[in-house]
Amino acid sequence: MSGNAGDRAASGDWLTYFGTYTDDGSASARRSVGIYGARLDGASGQLDIIEQRDGIVNPSFIAPHPFRPLLFAASEREDVAEVVAMSIDLQSGILDILGRQTFDGHAACHVSVDPQGAGVYVANYGSGDAARLALGADGRLGPARSTAPHQGRGPNPDRQASPHAHSITPCPKGEHFYVADLGIDALMAYAIDEDRGVLVAVESLRLPTAPGAGPRHFTFHPGQRHAYLLNELDATIDAMRFDGDTGVLERIHTISTLPDDFAGENLAAEIAVHPSGRWLYASNRGHNTLAIYDVDVGGRLTRRGWVSTEGDHPRHFAISPDGRWLVVANMFDDAAVVFAVDPDRGSLSRASRLGLPRPSCVRFVPSS
Repeated sequence: MSGNAGDRAASGDWLTYFGTYTDDGSASARRSVGIYGARLDGASGQLDIIEQRDGIVNPSFIAPHPFRPLLFAASEREDVAEVVAMSIDLQSGILDILGRQTFDGHAACHVSVDPQGAGVYVANYGSGDAARLALGADGRLGPARSTAPHQGRGPNPDRQASPHAHSITPCPKGEHFYVADLGIDALMAYAIDEDRGVLVAVESLRLPTAPGAGPRHFTFHPGQRHAYLLNELDATIDAMRFDGDTGVLERIHTISTLPDDFAGENLAAEIAVHPSGRWLYASNRGHNTLAIYDVDVGGRLTRRGWVSTEGDHPRHFAISPDGRWLVVANMFDDAAVVFAVDPDRGSLSRASRLGLPRPSCVRFVPSS
């Protein structure tokens, strides 16, 4: 990226973007315009809004390019699947829409970019499938190449009557892509057919979860030898060994995101490993907390405790690339809360709060 990004990294400030719901059928007093950009002050943890980008319906999940000033949004619509590409002015934080692609499918709920920055990937919750869109040199998206819809159902009649692809995550080398399907209790695996530019299922790498677990989001440890799957419906995490050469995942153990004595309703939402690899965090909607875990050298998790997100329905959170800050989107509270991360223990302390309507995703822009 440009010299502006280097200056920002040196000062400890970060561009921070929020995906939101512009129309979620709620009675919220505040109506979102779309994507919000903010600057996070690296000294105080204060967030200040610097951009409001309209023109996108329900940009509920966003993802930055790994090394170019680009941002992508999944437009969560019931009539069609849509992905929008935007450029980022690294000095002002302003977003400009470069183009968009619509395609068969609906309720696009997750978007990601491969490590090489060559393709954009989207998971469609409503139609239970995923797609790949090639990325041009100008930052514009090529036509979508969709997978076949998943097949099956789970034991929860309200949430698992059909497939629901909830996220698509590339492995660190970008050779395989893992789709967490909440509806069929499975982590699906795909490779790219280079000739056709499409995702092809690798059935031998498919990993089933416990019945009714409802897999939602998936992440890799920065050491690239372990991975973690967050299950929304039963509020658990599957810790796994990962073979980067074969793409094989082997479950180590499963651990709850909740205290043993919690008896209320809860939906687990987001999971992330600290850049140091020493701690893992997961968010709970209902308990309204961030669960904190120690990560040992073998990839196992030990619960450290829970911190209130100081708001309702923490749908998503992100850790700054320097590991100093964690920002959580409390969707039903119309607010984002910034926590300082203790560099020795990984514990969290509140730094600031920013009001904005229906935040559903938080992303930091890479500084280099």
